Amino acid sequence: MINLIEPCPITMSNGKTTEQTFGKKNVQLNYSLCAVLLLCSQLALSNDANTTPVTAAVATHAAAETTSGALSIYQNSSTEIRVEQIAPLVRKSFLSMGAAASSNSQVMHKKILAAMKTAYHPDNFRDRIVSSLNNSLSQSEQAVVLKWLDSPLGRDASLLEAQSIIESYSAGIPATIDEARTSRKSDQTEELLKTVNLAAMASELQLDISINQIAASSFAANARPSEIGANNYSVYFSVTDARRPKMATLNRNYTLAMLKNAYSQLSDQELRQVISFWGSPTGSRYAFALRDGINEAFARANSHFDSEIADIVANTTIAVAAVDE
Repeated sequence: MINLIEPCPITMSNGKTTEQTFGKKNVQLNYSLCAVLLLCSQLALSNDANTTPVTAAVATHAAAETTSGALSIYQNSSTEIRVEQIAPLVRKSFLSMGAAASSNSQVMHKKILAAMKTAYHPDNFRDRIVSSLNNSLSQSEQAVVLKWLDSPLGRDASLLEAQSIIESYSAGIPATIDEARTSRKSDQTEELLKTVNLAAMASELQLDISINQIAASSFAANARPSEIGANNYSVYFSVTDARRPKMATLNRNYTLAMLKNAYSQLSDQELRQVISFWGSPTGSRYAFALRDGINEAFARANSHFDSEIADIVANTTIAVAAVDE
């Protein structure tokens, strides 16, 4: 699991620390091994179990092992940190748009923020992403991904990605792009970063997140207590998703800036190794599984948020009507 800590710097495999790279903010990756499965012989000896319960027990443990592998991937990559930023991103975007322009906006405001926190809670995303990883990757493929994440370069890359996600999401798109422009890289390094982006489907994933974030915040900002049933999330998502082609270039530049800031301490040779992982058949399936999982999680979260907003609008309208009477 990735946890924000203060103030101990983490030493990367190249000898530099996150404090040297990012200042006082640090991210620590705590890699825990999955529990070892009970041996079949141990199961067989228990209560003189016959073949049928032993087979069932082995199947149960095998399923648990698969889930543990997918969960370890989620926790040991930068995905967990990215997911933890989603609710704050939606909240930040909503607040930037201002509360609904009505006399009841303050009444609804706190309820909407609470609904956001619940609908876009990290646990909901974790469950869907882990499920997607389980459905898309075999146990052997999960082992390959975990081996990469537990390698010196894999750990460094995840650490740097996580820190860049935190800082970039906090700073916003324009500031992140501007910061990356001040960091000059060789043409070769710039091309390698573009290849990492393509192989990992990074900008596509970021675009999906941006579209859902904008749709949710716009939907919430336009909630009106006098318009029960008129405000529907799907309308805002459709309008926002229609802008996908126009948003693609900006999000690609944003993602490249995040990667540039993240991998500033990696050599070209190390970048080639990152590309080698993401460009492999397992790496490609992993990238697709992550994107599918996040989009599935958003679909569920958006549906929940839609229902919550409908209830908030209805209850606020009833409360106001009671006061007027």
